[in-house]
Amino acid sequence: MNFSKSDLLQQLKELLSAEAAILQRSVESAAEAATHPEAKPENKYDTRGLEASYLAGAQQERLAELKGALVLLQNLQLRSFNPDDAIAVTALVALEQEGEEA
Repeated sequence: MNFSKSDLLQQLKELLSAEAAILQRSVESAAEAATHPEAKPENKYDTRGLEASYLAGAQQERLAELKGALVLLQNLQLRSFNPDDAIAVTALVALEQEGEEA
């Protein structure tokens, strides 16, 4: 295997950061939709504003989870392993099945 753990970690951070940026825009859009004057219910069965509010809340929770994961990754200490060491957090493992390595 020709993988660098630090490169993989950096790629993961970049991927989560990009996802968080997209989700942040979605949260803002859903919150705006929930509070927009057109979202005001026209009758007791009109739930557009309420649905947009639920969506914004769920997206905000997911964004908080992503930000938490990014903090964990920022503080993750990569450990060096010897071939005989037990597998643990930050170990990079090669698997071989039917002659193919993954």
